[in-house]
Amino acid sequence: MTPADSTKRVSLGEVQAYFQDQRRFAEKIVIGIVLFFISPAAGIFLTVTDDFRRGMLGVIIQVMILTAAAVAVIPAVRQMSRYRYFRQPDRELDYGVKSIAEVSKRNYEHTHLLGILTGIVLLMTSVIPMMVCAVLTDNPYVFAAGGVGMLLMLAAGVSSIAFVSIINRGYRQIIRMH
Repeated sequence: MTPADSTKRVSLGEVQAYFQDQRRFAEKIVIGIVLFFISPAAGIFLTVTDDFRRGMLGVIIQVMILTAAAVAVIPAVRQMSRYRYFRQPDRELDYGVKSIAEVSKRNYEHTHLLGILTGIVLLMTSVIPMMVCAVLTDNPYVFAAGGVGMLLMLAAGVSSIAFVSIINRGYRQIIRMH
C-alpha cells in the first residue's frame, strides 16, 4: 500500500456540513457568552438595598444562568469534536473543495472585519451607560441599570468578535488541509 492509498479524502459534502455545524457552534457560543455576561444582572439589582437574602437570591439566579450557559455550550463543543479527523495529517480534500473554501473565506472577509470592528467599538464604549447613569442621578437602581447596560454591551462586543472569529477559523482550517 502506497502513502497515497492511505490518504483519506474529505468531500465537499463533509466540508459543507462542517461549515453549517461551525455556524451553529458559533451561535451556541454566543448564547453562552451572553448568558455569562448577563448572569450578574439580577444580583446587581437585588443587592442595591444591602439585603443579605436578596443578595443570596441574586447569587442563586446567577448560578442558574451560568448553568444554562454551560448547557448551551457543552453539547455544541461535543458536536464539533466529530470533525477532529479533519486535523489528522492523512486527510486530503477532494478536488476543487479547497478552491470553494477559499472563495467562501474571501466572501466572508468583509463580514469578519465588520464583526471584529463592531465588537471592539462595543467593548470600548461599554462603560458609557454606567457613566451616564452616574452623572444623571444618585438613584442606585438607575446606576445598577447602567451597570447592566454595560454588561449587555460587553456581551454584544465579545459575542460579535467570537462569532465571526469562529466562522473564519472554520474556513482557515479547511484551507490548511492538503
